[in-house]
Amino acid sequence: MLVSRSRFYIQGRLTDKSTTKAIWTMGISTHEKSSSTETHDNVDVDMEENQQPEISSESSEIDVLREQLKALELELKSAKDEYSQFKICAQLEIQKANLATKQARDEIEKQEVTLKIYKFGVQRFTRDSSSIKFYTGFPTYEHLIAFYEFFKPSAENMTYCYASGVLDSRPSSLSMLLIDECCMCLVRIRLGLFQQDLAFCFNLHPSSVSRKLTTWINYLYFLLASQSIWPTREQINNSMSDEFLKLYPNTRVIIDCTELYVQTPSSLLLQ
Repeated sequence: MLVSRSRFYIQGRLTDKSTTKAIWTMGISTHEKSSSTETHDNVDVDMEENQQPEISSESSEIDVLREQLKALELELKSAKDEYSQFKICAQLEIQKANLATKQARDEIEKQEVTLKIYKFGVQRFTRDSSSIKFYTGFPTYEHLIAFYEFFKPSAENMTYCYASGVLDSRPSSLSMLLIDECCMCLVRIRLGLFQQDLAFCFNLHPSSVSRKLTTWINYLYFLLASQSIWPTREQINNSMSDEFLKLYPNTRVIIDCTELYVQTPSSLLLQ
């Protein structure tokens, strides 16, 4: 301010009034500009000084967040690695369990096949028609199955005979297949084996064999007795030869009788 005023005084002496007024105005405007510039610079400096602590605190917070993010990323990577290892171990355990289950099933199937082979019953002779004919009288396994399918619906609801009478339930008879019970009855009728022998063959108690045989024989008697075994008159006439039809037109059935010679005592009295 002092410098500008002294300059004004010097210039005022050398110039006229108009010049002095212009110079005075220029000095004032120059002074105002310099003052405003200084004030603005001071304000900018103060704002910069106030913003520096805020920027430094924000940068420190960002650094902390970055460190936390890195730690979380490491934890996530570790968790992913553990999950992958656990998944691999779980898959290996599942494969081992499936393999063990498959081996157990295969072993059970082998044991069942072996049991069917060594067990005396229909399943043992599925491919042996000669044995089926020898034990049951049916020519093939298919004929036996056809007969079984015929009586199966009613045989499943069959009432078993006991020493004390008949019972609606059969608690122990279900341990033996229905077709094996029928096979045992047919073997009894066909070969006349003793109950003790049948009990040994079918792995049963003799009393169970007796109860089953009594039940099945009565059942087959009532079942088969209701079936018509005689052909009709028309069927007989169609199958009869012409010569036989002329001589014996009323023939219905021919009963074949065979004479068997047995050893007899020579004494007529004893005969």
